Amino acid sequence: MASSTGYPKIITTFLVINPLGKVMTITACTHHSIHSKRVRRYLFLLIILLAACQQPVTSPQNQPAHADSIIQHAEELLESGQLSVLHPYLDSAYHVFPNADQLDHWKKYQFFYKFYLEYPGDTARAHAYTDSMVQVLQGPSSPYKKAYALTLFAQGDVLMAEQKYEKAFRLYFDGRSYAQHHLDSCSLAQFTDKLAMVRYKQLQFDRAINYFKQALMENSSCGSNGGFEERLMMPQHLLHMLGLSYEQSTLKGNGDIVIAYYKQALNLLDKQEGYFPERKEAIQRARGIIYSDLGASYMYRNQDVEAIQYLTACIRLNDRPGFGQFNALGAKVDLASVYIRSAKLKEAALLIQQLISALGKTEIRQWEKSILVMNLYAVQRDYFHQSKRIDSAYFYERKFNNYIDSTRKAEKYLRAADMEGAFNSTEAAYKVALLDRDNRIKTLYLWTFILFSVMAVILLLAILHSLKRSRLAHRQISAQNKSIAAQHQYILEQNTQMKLALNALEQSQLENNNLMKIVAHDLRNPIGGIVSLASMMIEVPDRLEEDVTMLKMILTAGQNSIDMVESLLQLNSQAEEHKKEPVEIRQMLQHCINMLHHKAAAKKQQITLQANNVTISINGEKMWRVISNLIANAIKFSPQGSIIAVQLTEQTNSILIAVKDHGIGIPPELKDKIFDMFTKSQRRGTAGEQPFGLGLAISKQIVEANGGKIWFESVVGESTTFFVELQRN
Repeated sequence: MASSTGYPKIITTFLVINPLGKVMTITACTHHSIHSKRVRRYLFLLIILLAACQQPVTSPQNQPAHADSIIQHAEELLESGQLSVLHPYLDSAYHVFPNADQLDHWKKYQFFYKFYLEYPGDTARAHAYTDSMVQVLQGPSSPYKKAYALTLFAQGDVLMAEQKYEKAFRLYFDGRSYAQHHLDSCSLAQFTDKLAMVRYKQLQFDRAINYFKQALMENSSCGSNGGFEERLMMPQHLLHMLGLSYEQSTLKGNGDIVIAYYKQALNLLDKQEGYFPERKEAIQRARGIIYSDLGASYMYRNQDVEAIQYLTACIRLNDRPGFGQFNALGAKVDLASVYIRSAKLKEAALLIQQLISALGKTEIRQWEKSILVMNLYAVQRDYFHQSKRIDSAYFYERKFNNYIDSTRKAEKYLRAADMEGAFNSTEAAYKVALLDRDNRIKTLYLWTFILFSVMAVILLLAILHSLKRSRLAHRQISAQNKSIAAQHQYILEQNTQMKLALNALEQSQLENNNLMKIVAHDLRNPIGGIVSLASMMIEVPDRLEEDVTMLKMILTAGQNSIDMVESLLQLNSQAEEHKKEPVEIRQMLQHCINMLHHKAAAKKQQITLQANNVTISINGEKMWRVISNLIANAIKFSPQGSIIAVQLTEQTNSILIAVKDHGIGIPPELKDKIFDMFTKSQRRGTAGEQPFGLGLAISKQIVEANGGKIWFESVVGESTTFFVELQRN
């Protein structure tokens, strides 16, 4: 575009995120002249001043509402298809979030788990975010009971997507049980609704109806004390889903019931809309979605006038970015079907072209896109059939049938999964575990006795064997003393016996190593049973605090024992083949820091990273363990509020990773023992943390197996820096 000066115009848009998490956009138009660089420089300085002139950050009076507003804006970006700006927006908003607590971070992780599960279908990343949800809440004792129950359901959702239905149902059971013990009836509606949606996805609509009705009854207990979700969005959603479930259930005579539920949902929106003027767009989206399904219901009953009325209303409301575009596109599919049935082929053709174009541009969930594509094939089939173009109709008939077959095959195991059966079996297993805890303890004692008895028998046999060999050697020596000639033979025989004894000793050592592996391996099962038993007993309600304390001590001791057994097994196993692959080192370091962020935050510590993007070939999984161990040690041995610095330095043929703390340091008498396998130099952390096993010794083995070196420098009482040098080639 040219200006009157003859120079081309440059349109520059700047995006600024203010301290309250809102996005500011500033657009400037400049001429590409010799002064344009200077003009853009002044504009950039102006934007910096504008961002700096925002009100100083202060703690909001309603911190949960502040986090909710950030997540609400992220959902609006998601609905409008702006997927590329989600991460930058949330990272920037949380970066300037004052005093964000556990629940605030949990809400961000919850948003990302849903996003990766529903849009790209990346279950691995969704799994990582559900793990972060668990870590930030720090277990079932968290004060945020509802968030913890939702976290269990979130883990179940990811397992459902991975088709691990039994494990998913167990997590749903745990989440529902936890919610029943800690939440009121109003809050339970959200969890009952999730179970109803599982049944709906399994096409078990009659069972889904029972769950939706139970959720509606639980939601009715919220009264006027609830917020936007409890008073409006949840009840209208439940009424809507009841209509959909009755539409597709095996119950007879559902036509009037379906229409009645849809209109109850619309009446509720009309009645409550005035109480929430700030959520007008969300209410409009919900109204448009109900219009779509109400229009489809009239279409199924051949009431075309009403069908066209509601389908058109849905398209008018939701066929725009930021609204329910999936339902708008679905309404277009149904409207095209009505037009084809009414022989309005021109109108139908126009809608089909709009659908084909929109499917290539609109950002919607994978499963939504699959439904639209399948229904579009059916509409195209009917359109070409009505147009007497049989070949084209047959082509789309085959595509539709293929899509149906693939969908049924993918959903076969989901439909066959028995949620109630899994719930019942899990509940029965819990009861049996409680009843059998005494038997488990006795069994543990019995196995321990058997183990020591076997070891005693083996030791006794070894002593007897050694005694027999000693007597035999004594007789041979006595016989050789009879003559000088026999003395030489005696010496030769003794040499032979010594060789045999050496071989036997080596064999005995090998057998001892194998025995230790077997013992360590067999110890893992009973110790694991102790840990599981202690964990289950802690979960039993109304247990005395003294008993809980003892059980936690048993649980901690058992977990530490398992860690030690794992280390012993690793020490006595042959060196594994280290499979190397290109690893981006800065990304690996950042991942290690992110995973240990909350551990450092518990001691009010800060972890800094100074690194460039460098890629080398190493065993990334094992090297990640080394760096995580070094950072965890730095956290453990550093005081409250200190800084831990992680730095990556590029050298000519290698890279150097340094992890520096400002902790207690390493005394000179321990410096030569710090990497020993069975060193006694283990010390407690600054907060009394327990020392664990063979971390630095194993770290040294991993680094050297990757062709690198590890060492440290330390000043007692001031700092310690661990260095890891890795070759580029």
